[in-house]
Parts: sequence; structure tokens; C-alpha cells
Amino acid sequence: MPERTDEDLISPSTPDADLAAALGPTVVAALRRSVRSDAQLWVETLFPILLPAIRMAVASALREMLATLNQILDQSLSVKRWQWRFEAWRTRKTFGEIVLLRTLVFRVEQLLLLDRHTGLLLASVAGADITPKNTDLVSAMLTALQDFVGHSFGVDSGAAIRELYVGEFCLLVEPGPRAALAAAVRGNAPAEVRETLRAAVDLIHQEFGAELRDFKGDAKPFERSRPILEGCLQAQYHRPDKASKTKLWVVAAALLVAVAVWAGLRLVRAWHWDRALAALGNTPGIAITRSGRSNGRYFLEGLRDPLAASAESRLSNEGIDPRQVSIRFRPFLSLDPELVVKRAKTVLAAPDSVSVTVDGDILRLRGAAPHVWVLRARSADHEMALAGVRQIQMTDLIDTDLEALRSVIESAQILFPTNSSTAVPEQARVVALAAGRAREWIDAAQTIGRTPSLYVTAYTDPTGSEARNVNLRHERAAYVANLLAGRGIDRKYLSLREGKPADLTADAVHSRRVTILTHLDQGR
Repeated sequence: MPERTDEDLISPSTPDADLAAALGPTVVAALRRSVRSDAQLWVETLFPILLPAIRMAVASALREMLATLNQILDQSLSVKRWQWRFEAWRTRKTFGEIVLLRTLVFRVEQLLLLDRHTGLLLASVAGADITPKNTDLVSAMLTALQDFVGHSFGVDSGAAIRELYVGEFCLLVEPGPRAALAAAVRGNAPAEVRETLRAAVDLIHQEFGAELRDFKGDAKPFERSRPILEGCLQAQYHRPDKASKTKLWVVAAALLVAVAVWAGLRLVRAWHWDRALAALGNTPGIAITRSGRSNGRYFLEGLRDPLAASAESRLSNEGIDPRQVSIRFRPFLSLDPELVVKRAKTVLAAPDSVSVTVDGDILRLRGAAPHVWVLRARSADHEMALAGVRQIQMTDLIDTDLEALRSVIESAQILFPTNSSTAVPEQARVVALAAGRAREWIDAAQTIGRTPSLYVTAYTDPTGSEARNVNLRHERAAYVANLLAGRGIDRKYLSLREGKPADLTADAVHSRRVTILTHLDQGR
């Protein structure tokens, strides 16, 4: 005989339906009579069934009441409290309902990534202040519960548990082809949480497809999925309030001010940049060929003389940080007069006593310097090394060594006896000393391109006739010239001259003398 189901018993087409309809009033009447006659029996019978349900309902109501009270207390001193009271009055709802409606809170505390085939835990993350329990045990229990449901109720083995609720706690499970993501949520989770879990599962299958297919129990490769899981740890969600027009105006004004400040800073920076370019353009030895802004940085390209001022210092002086500018300069030699002079001082190693100026392509040296340096300055190699210099002019340059020799030569005095053109032997030694210095002077003058001359000048005292004194001066000058020639002085450098007669008050001895004067032509 086939087994009958409950649907067969209540179907109008079966004979038992008539029996059930006939017995219904009798059973109801019997139950009423039994309750009236022995109510205690029914209490003892239903107590084990109703008490847990009542206890659960009361506990749930208490939790909801405490949560509502906490939220009300949190908002009791805020501005929103008055807005919500007005909304409660307008909508005829309780204030607590409005508070709960406007402060919907939930929290995703923990996430577990599970392998669907083995039920093993692949990875897990928890909130910052959450102490995770035994995640492996949680994974095993979830797998056992899945198997229990499947075996006990004949559910397809491919199906998965999607949600589990225990009071205010909820376990959301989002399955994928090879892995499932379980989220422990405390509070009322919105639908966005489910969408986030679904997107995370899809991303994990996309990024770790090969690892999921080849999973043999080693969960180390799935440690890299922690950033994806941590993205699902949404701590709290509040329904945003509608922004008032005042807030919109404030935000718009703030944006406008920000744009104005940004534009002002750009203008100031552009002004500093233009000033820096002008300063660089006026800097001797720097030529800017290209400048501008690229990839958020300024850049400079051009030519720079090694002796020119640095571009970094010019930029700093104009308020531009050189570290924010890409600078590319190629070396070249500038013909700017300032740099030509600077280069000449460097190449010639000019002493402080020598001034260097440039006039067109002529470099002029003035002042005083030793003979060795004067010789080095005349070197043709230096003229070639000095770009823009065709000639070095040294007519105004004093050779200190020549000057010292000149002083010795011109200080010598050859004295003669009265009415005589022959000097005593002691005076001949004076001529020999002067001749030695004269030879040095002549040689040094020739090495620097100057033509020397020696003027042998004779003097007489006022005694005697003028005719005799003229002859005597000539004889004395010729006598000294012969002594100098005998000491190696070429006669082409010697010239004879007569000095003016001494007056009557002059020293008679020193009036009868011969002196040697020096002269150099200008040369180059």
C-alpha cells in the first residue's frame, strides 16, 4: 500500500478528508474541555517547549533595547538629535526608530578563504582590534555543517551555505568555483557587503586560478591574497546625510579659494622663473638655447663658459630651487670682455700688482711685475691660449728687475780731477761696476722686446773758459764711453751728451762728473 503524505490527507478527493472534517469539532471541543479541567497538565507539558523560545525573544528584545539606548545616548547631545526628533514628529515614528534608521552600523570582523573541495583554510584576516579564534576549527565546523545539511536533507553536494545567523552575528558565505569566502559580520550588513565579497571571490579566482587548481594542502601561495581580503574588512557604514546648500556653497568656496591659491602660486612661480631666465641671459658666459617646463619640472639647455657664474647660484638668487630644475649646459669659450680678462689672469697667473684690461682684441697689462713673469706674459703660446686676444700690449708694464738695474746704473758717478779728462783708478772701478749692471740691463731689455739706450753725460765745474769746458765735457764723456765699450757694451747702445755747467754754488768735486742715463723705447 503506498505511503500517504500530509497533502493526500487534506485533499478533498480522498475519503480521509471527510473523516478529518467530521472529527475536527470533536477534537477541538475535547481540547477545550481538557484545558479547563486540568490546566496545570498543559502548563507542565508546554513549558519545556515555550520557555526557551520566550527566553530567546526576551533576550533579543533586551539587546535591541540596549543598542537603541546606547545610540540615543550617543546622539543625545548632538545637533542631529533635534533634527531626528523633528523627523519622528513629522513621520509619526518613535525617536528610537529614527535613530536606528539613521545610524545603521555593521562590522566585518573576520574573513576566511576556504578551498571548496577539501574545506581547508587557505588564508584569513581579521580586524585591527579583533583576536582571531582557531580559524582552522571554524573552517572544519563550516565544512561539517555543509556536509550535515547535504547528507541529512538530500541537498546537492555542489550547493553551499550562503548565510548563517546567530543573534546579531551573521556569517556570509560567497562561494566560487574552487574557493569560498566566509565573512563574519556583526550587525546588519547591507547588500553592498555581499557584492564586495562576490567581487573579491572573482578577483581571487582570477589572480590565483593556477594555485587553486594545483592546491595540494600548501596554503603559502595564498598569503598574497591578504590585500584582497583586507579590502573587505569594512568597519562601519553610516548612511550619508544630504548636504545642505550651505555646505555646498562652503565646499564650492573652498574649491574656488584652492584654485585661486594654486593659480596664484603658479603665477608667482612663473614670475620667478622669468626673472631667473633674464638673470641667466645677462650673466656673462651663459647662453640659453632652450628652456621650458616638462613633466612637472623646469629645464634649461645652453652653453656655459667654465669661468662663468654657476646657473644654480643665479637660480637660487631668484627664488628657484636648483634641485627642481633639469640643467644641461655644454662648455664653450665666451668672448665677453669680463671673462676674457678673468681667463687672462688665470692663464698668465698675473700678480696683484698687474692690472689686466681688454680693448677689442688687445689685452693691456699695466703695473709692475718681475722680469720672469714679464717674459712669460710675452709668450706667443699665451696669446694662442687666450681666446679673443690678438695681441698683448705691455708698454705700460714696469719690469721691476729692470728698474732695480736702472737705479744702480744711474746712481753711479765717475768723478774727475780739475781740468782733467782722465779718472783716477778708483773711479775706473765705478765704471766697471756700472758696466756690469748695464750689460744685464741691456740683455734683459732685449728679451722683453725693448730697445735699450745708454746716455753718457759729462759735467764740468764753473771754472775755466766756456770753450775749454765744452771740450772737457766731450773728452770726459768719450773717456767713459771707451771704458764701457771695453767692458763689453756695444757702442750702438752708447750716446754722448753734455750736461749743463754747474752753478757757482755747486759742489765743485761732484760738478766734475760723468753719469750714465738709461732709456727704453716703448716696444709692444
